[in-house]
Amino acid sequence: MFGWYFGRKIKNRYITFADLNKYTDLFRDLAEDETVPKIATNLVYIIRANRKDQVESKVIYSIFHKQPKRADKYWFIHVDRVTDPNRFEYHVTTLIPGILFRVDFEIGFKVEPKINLYFREVIEDLVKNGEVKLESGYESLRKYNVPGDFKFVNIE
Repeated sequence: MFGWYFGRKIKNRYITFADLNKYTDLFRDLAEDETVPKIATNLVYIIRANRKDQVESKVIYSIFHKQPKRADKYWFIHVDRVTDPNRFEYHVTTLIPGILFRVDFEIGFKVEPKINLYFREVIEDLVKNGEVKLESGYESLRKYNVPGDFKFVNIE
C-alpha cells in the first residue's frame, strides 16, 4: 500500500489539465465536420480531473490531434471513491448541450466498480427523461431504429 500510494503521487505530478472552456467551439465544429470520418456515435473517455471545467491534456490531444476523433456525443466519466462504504451516486453535467457530457460517479469502497453497467443505467435514465436520444448517428441505421454505438477510450 505504501508503494502504491507514493507511486500514484509521483504519477499525478506529471498529469497536466486543460481548460474545457477553450475547446467548446472545437468540439462543436468537430462534431459537425463531415470531412473527418466518424469514429463512433458516442465516444467515452475515463478521466481523472476532479474539476468539471477541466480534463487531462492527453485526452484533448487524443481527440483533436494526429487523427481527430469525430463523434456525435462525447462523454467524460470520472469515478471518485468515497469513504462512505455503500454510497453510490452519480451526477450528469451537460458541458455542451447535445455534444459533451460529464458523468461523475461517487462510489463507496464496498460497492463493486462496474462502471460499464453503471454508465448504462445513467444512459437509460437520460433517455427516459428525454435529455439524450440514443439513436444511431448514421442516417441509414436511424430509419430502422438501430441504437447508437459506444466506443470507450481509456488512456493510461
